Amino acid sequence: MLALAFFWLVSCGGMPGNLPVFSSPEPVVSATPTFDPAIPPEYLTQAALPRTIPPPPTEIPTETPTPTITPSLTPSITPSSTRTPRLFSPAALGTQVIDMGYQPITLEGVSQLIPIWQTMKPVVRQAVPSGDNQKLFISTANGLFVFDQSGAQLAHWFDVFTHARPCKSCLTVNREGTLFAVLTRNAGRWEAQVYEVRDTRWKNLRLSIPLEAAYRGQENEGLVLLSPDGNFLAYAAGDSALRVFNLNNGRQVLTSDKPLRDLQFSANSALLAARDGRNLLIYDTQTWQKPVSLLLPANDTPFALSPDAGLLAITFSNRLRMYSLQTLKTAREVTVPDGKPRAWELTFLDENRLQGRSVSWNAARTQATIITAEWEALSGKNLRFETSQTSSPSPYPATWPQEVALPDLTNGLGVGEYNGFRYITSEMLLVGTSQAVCWVKIFSGEQNCFSDPQNRLFSTDTIALKEIVQEKRTLLQNWRGEAILDVFGDYRVRAVDRSGEWVVIDVRGAAADLYAKGRSRASESVGGAFQAFAETRTLFAYTTQQKSKTFVITIFDKASGKTLAQQKDVFLLSPLLLNRQGTLFLLKRDLDKGQVIVQAMQAPRYTIREVKRLSLPAEVQTFTYSTKEDLLAFALADGSVWVYSSDFEVSQVFQAADSPVTALAFSPDDRFLAIASAEGVRVFAVRP
Repeated sequence: MLALAFFWLVSCGGMPGNLPVFSSPEPVVSATPTFDPAIPPEYLTQAALPRTIPPPPTEIPTETPTPTITPSLTPSITPSSTRTPRLFSPAALGTQVIDMGYQPITLEGVSQLIPIWQTMKPVVRQAVPSGDNQKLFISTANGLFVFDQSGAQLAHWFDVFTHARPCKSCLTVNREGTLFAVLTRNAGRWEAQVYEVRDTRWKNLRLSIPLEAAYRGQENEGLVLLSPDGNFLAYAAGDSALRVFNLNNGRQVLTSDKPLRDLQFSANSALLAARDGRNLLIYDTQTWQKPVSLLLPANDTPFALSPDAGLLAITFSNRLRMYSLQTLKTAREVTVPDGKPRAWELTFLDENRLQGRSVSWNAARTQATIITAEWEALSGKNLRFETSQTSSPSPYPATWPQEVALPDLTNGLGVGEYNGFRYITSEMLLVGTSQAVCWVKIFSGEQNCFSDPQNRLFSTDTIALKEIVQEKRTLLQNWRGEAILDVFGDYRVRAVDRSGEWVVIDVRGAAADLYAKGRSRASESVGGAFQAFAETRTLFAYTTQQKSKTFVITIFDKASGKTLAQQKDVFLLSPLLLNRQGTLFLLKRDLDKGQVIVQAMQAPRYTIREVKRLSLPAEVQTFTYSTKEDLLAFALADGSVWVYSSDFEVSQVFQAADSPVTALAFSPDDRFLAIASAEGVRVFAVRP
């Protein structure tokens, strides 16, 4: 009954945030706004179930709207068939997971994968207050948190994310905090999602809009913005057109193929300002007619609209200038107190108080100088000018009254760059980084961890190892102090096989040497910097990259201690994979076509042959077989995982993380798929 109750709560819109987790200035003409009846109004108001708007057509005819236009609201809507179910409340580290009879993962079941267990660092992506400044919405690697001004947590939704790449406009909230939107990655593509908040603690997905835009992995690659009154939604990603929808009637009120960015609604929602290079376009949201334009001093000139839509503030060089928004004429210009040019972030505190915040780093980016200033808008009078030093600027808005404490749920588990990530048994997962090695049993909540802040850690299937850095000596020991490797030379260990019998060291980027346990001479030495390795019980394969950008691929037999094959290739990606038959799979870039070429080296000749060309939205970070080797999973830099049949004829995709997935592991019974990113670990299973 408890298990059924848990999944009933999850399927009805997510668990409440405070419940315990069960289971452990010249007028110019801009692009003319376009009305497109893309969404019937009833489609927007039925908020009980998640809905998806299909992507708008690539070419939308542009017409000047007239009072006689009556858009039809009858086009058919085809919900997206690839939407990833993202309603979940996974168990945390140290909490038992109840086995609900999860079935082995099949290709058809990929769309039903849900996270049943996770441990994540609370990395803050973006923090945005509601327009009335009563609630703070914080997007993190561990989902979305909501706090009030007293610091009390109102809600925590594990299944709402913004992407990990820095983005200053990927989370937006309306005035009362009853509506918010995010720009995220879902099923390997950009998606704008709008949520309603009910009774403070509950959220409901009202609308999702997929965006057909390429993933580039850049800062501020997209944006999403709600008007304070919650009537309009603006969004864009990559090189896609900016679009604004009326959320009340489903009409598209603006589309612009120009790269409009840095959008701001006035606090009364009467105006929308958008930057087009040096041009600042200002739209009247009542008519959405042709905007007026103001030529700014530079492409990155900061600006802010006053709450009553009466003033526009900009800063440039060491000057602060105010414009009347009715005439776009200068109302006041003053010099910043210290007279130095700075990059400001501007915010109106009310109709006549303007706040500026400037952050500048030293050359080493170890110390930041933060200047907070406040001016009387109409008179230009300086009200405040404060300077502070910090090594870690607060990610929270300057207008928020206090810092917020987020829970760190890693509980000793090392996360970051993984050198060991695999299932040891169907219930035990090994998670190894250079800081910590842990064996975790997710069903019992048990964990056994080793950490050493002084030395780099590695692991076999059963033992934690530490590399002790000494002058002119490479020493690898187990926890009892017994030497696994002790060779002359201050080199660095790069890889250890599952048995602990073979170790690869990097010789200052000039060579990668393979040593047998207890031996002082290398069994194999390959020129170039070590890149990656793969293994089975009998074979060990690794690659090095030489200065000529040529990669050397080496396949080594553990039993005989002999090299079976060595080949060279170019434009290889790092990941390698060996199957049970001893075939080595490589990934290669096709720079001209933007594809990934899957290649294979098969015994006995081990020549390189092409297997398949894949078109994927982001770069592959790693890939792995299921235990039965009937599925092949590729983890990408955008956080998605693409699962293929063994013949590559059929595929499915799901969004596993909001940052690059750098490690993958199927359980021996194929019922669970564990993924790892820089912020933590998740375990997925098929929804029962």
